[in-house]
Amino acid sequence: MKFKKRYLKDFVYGSIDGIITTFAVVSGVVGASLSYGVIVVLGLANLLADGISMAVGNYLSTKSEIERINQKRKEFHDMVRKNPSFEKEKLIEIFKDKGFSDEVIKHLVEEITLNKEGWEKLMLSEYYGNYQKINPKNTAFATFVAFVVAGSIPLLAFIFAYAFEFFKEYALPLAIVLTGFSLFMVGTLKASITKKHPIRSGIETLLVGGIAALVAFFVGYFLKGLAS
Repeated sequence: MKFKKRYLKDFVYGSIDGIITTFAVVSGVVGASLSYGVIVVLGLANLLADGISMAVGNYLSTKSEIERINQKRKEFHDMVRKNPSFEKEKLIEIFKDKGFSDEVIKHLVEEITLNKEGWEKLMLSEYYGNYQKINPKNTAFATFVAFVVAGSIPLLAFIFAYAFEFFKEYALPLAIVLTGFSLFMVGTLKASITKKHPIRSGIETLLVGGIAALVAFFVGYFLKGLAS
């Protein structure tokens, strides 16, 4: 359960990117009147390539952030040795911002500063969160899986159209419906991160993602028209 919560952010935003990106690609090439087989191949190729690209980017950015926090940890160690009173003042300010009384703050600071390791964890967690518990490989994996799984949803309509003659007439409308539904569902999942109401978060994600998808569709359609 802790694993799921820790990497939920990567899963959610990987899903949103995958849905919008795939829809943009497949809806754009529809304007070129390509066969459904070509659309499926292009969609899958883009899905895997962009999924890997996003995973690598997530891995490198998370790894860099952890390295930066480790440097801050070292700086904190040095500062406590050289100027502990300055770090104590920063700790006092943190508790003041949280609304503690001066008497309680004095007691808390005295207790916390006796344990240098605990003091360090508190300060770093306050400013940077629990990055030390995050594995860059896991964030990359969560992003890749989310991108590919969620991103394949808009492509399903064209896979059905390729396999079954009946779906060919309804491929694009079905892709639009599937894209909207998946954006809404991911938005409700996002609510556990943003602490918003699930329905409100779902509608917000649907609207924002829908606008991005529509823009991508019309840009792709227009550029395909120029190319033809």
